[in-house]
Amino acid sequence: MALQKRTPVTITSIPEKLHYRAGILAMGSCFAEHMGRALEGRKFQVVQNPFGILFNPISIVGALTHMLSNEQYTEANLLFNDGLWYSFDHHGRFAHPDPAKASEQINRELAAGRQMLLEGEWLLLSMGTAHVWLKKDTQAIVANCHRFPNELFQRERLGVEAVTDTLGEVITRCRQENPNLKVILTVSPVRYVRDGLVDSQRSKAALILAAEQLEQHFPFVHYFPAYELVTDELRDYSFFDRAGTHPNEDAVAFVWEKLADAWLEPETKAAMQRVAGIQRAAAHRPHHPASESHQAFLRKQLQEVVELESGLPFLDFREEKNQFLEQKL
Repeated sequence: MALQKRTPVTITSIPEKLHYRAGILAMGSCFAEHMGRALEGRKFQVVQNPFGILFNPISIVGALTHMLSNEQYTEANLLFNDGLWYSFDHHGRFAHPDPAKASEQINRELAAGRQMLLEGEWLLLSMGTAHVWLKKDTQAIVANCHRFPNELFQRERLGVEAVTDTLGEVITRCRQENPNLKVILTVSPVRYVRDGLVDSQRSKAALILAAEQLEQHFPFVHYFPAYELVTDELRDYSFFDRAGTHPNEDAVAFVWEKLADAWLEPETKAAMQRVAGIQRAAAHRPHHPASESHQAFLRKQLQEVVELESGLPFLDFREEKNQFLEQKL
């Protein structure tokens, strides 16, 4: 009997597929950024992690709540440590030696996220861990400890009910503000080995069970099995980085292909292939750019851009058009 080397994961079909006309807000763990970059690289309308990478669902809820209320951040919301000003609601990429510039960047990205949340069609949430860090003096859950002294924080693990209730409440508010919004929930396949593999699995289990309850409660919430695709269908350390914790490029590409195959409109898949063709053509460097054959190739590509833009005017081909026009005689 032949050895079974892969166990396929079933991906449930959804009634409404993703398409180029829809704006997408991707938030959460680094896996949200992987999928966000995959979408952005194919010219989907995407805003990625306007609060930076967020690992736990409560911090994701806090970010969504801030965007809904449009509550601005000021220097009073920042804390100073080791030469930089930080926000406990944000990833460390927002840290800056100038508090005014830090808050300016925070509010700029908050505005972009808010606009996509209110006007877009899809909210992609990738939950990384049910473990949270609380600031002892306020009992507030922080998105990142930013290397402040360990004694300032305590660590806890959220239960299924806490995740379900808090996410359910903010999803309801988001839907009230944007009745067209649909939600994709994923659990990041990144393994938190510092928690110990047993605790890491228990944390993931809480997130997966919470996602199931939310999907059952809201007809517009859909679970995409990114965690299961990497840990079960691939099930091989060759699909992880050298530390064995983060999915590598091959694993990310595999998950993207599964999502695209299952949840993209057929017309969008066809347009995506044409977009990829234009991108490959723009990256081509000819040996003889002045030749008639290459000039005809450039004219053909520019015409292809015109045709795509006529049907999908929000696609941004400025970079590719500049590449073609720089070579055109």
